[in-house]
Amino acid sequence: MKDYNLLKSGRLSHPFTLAVLITTLTATTSFAAITKGGNGNWFYNNQTNQYPFVTGATFQPGTNPWKSVITSGNGFNNYGTIRMMDFNSTCNSGQVTWSTRRSPTSTNQEATYINQGQNLVGRGIAIEWQIDLAKRVNKYIWVNIPHKADDNYITQMATLLRDNVPTDKLIYVEYSNEIWNGGLNSDGVTYWGYDPGRYCAQKGVAENIGGTGKLPDERRLLWGGKRTAKVFQIFNTVFSGQTSRLRKVLGSQTGNTWISGRVWEGYSTYGGGGGAHALAIAPYFGYNVNGADSDWEAQCRADITNSIAPKCNAQKTFCTGKSISLYAYEAGQHMITNATGPNRSNAMESLYTDYANELGTYFSGPFCSYSHCSYYNANNCWGLQEVNGTATAKWRGFLTW
Repeated sequence: MKDYNLLKSGRLSHPFTLAVLITTLTATTSFAAITKGGNGNWFYNNQTNQYPFVTGATFQPGTNPWKSVITSGNGFNNYGTIRMMDFNSTCNSGQVTWSTRRSPTSTNQEATYINQGQNLVGRGIAIEWQIDLAKRVNKYIWVNIPHKADDNYITQMATLLRDNVPTDKLIYVEYSNEIWNGGLNSDGVTYWGYDPGRYCAQKGVAENIGGTGKLPDERRLLWGGKRTAKVFQIFNTVFSGQTSRLRKVLGSQTGNTWISGRVWEGYSTYGGGGGAHALAIAPYFGYNVNGADSDWEAQCRADITNSIAPKCNAQKTFCTGKSISLYAYEAGQHMITNATGPNRSNAMESLYTDYANELGTYFSGPFCSYSHCSYYNANNCWGLQEVNGTATAKWRGFLTW
């Protein structure tokens, strides 16, 4: 579940097969076609419907802790890429040092969500089990680096990935999640939104990045881009001679190429670059649609055509100018008012399919729906599934793109 402070909109797609991923990878920065991806979901030990592990899992090396509905049937085996953002508790991560990360043998493997302003203690499930899931279903892995992680943490994480992810499987690397969706107010003290953005703003203000005349919000984006470059540089060092295994991803907001430009400036001018392959956005639709309206579906379709498509086109133009690809780190419906009825409606199947077909020309690479499974309520229905392994109209529409 997410509590957004800014409108996130946009989306991608292109007719494609259910192949594991793209059929041909270029040697530079682009892909032959878009591919299906999915986001793992946050969960607590007491959530029966969303919890992915079998009862009594010991989490010992060599064991299989996953429920069969996670790795087969309507599980993560249907994606080409698995983004581990929520599995790593990225938005509320308290991780700084490698020594305090979640142990792979801990029996408390939770991916918790904590609202802004609360103590940030999230550690997610052990990275070893994130890798294990991707390997078990034979898919690519997309990892999110905790926003406060020190250089040694990043080095150790990169080393673990290098040594344990099969060499024929790509590793997508992204610094944190949505550094644009949170920050400091103009007073430089009070804040809004997610902690990663607030943290980047605090760092940017402290460094006076960009010089005089910059508001905290701009410094946040510049510093986040700079830190992203450092993450990429560390991965390049760890993967020396093997960097073709990596896909390095910058993040931005769908409807704002100015944000993309500031992140790029921080990454390239202040960070020195690092071989970025793509910019990723979250092209959601339906944010302003009331699910109680009889014409909610028509409103969603109009939103896709009249609002989301032009925004995606603008971001594609931006990416073309930087010789990078455009990905979707998250996507799908984003209804926040009376959302339950529409999200359980059979109309979602064709809506998802048509949405993908309409926007497909703008994207090349992973499209990651958000999320795999979550409970539904009137304000958010993020999951393609409500119960792990149980198909919904949204899920069927996703599989038939």
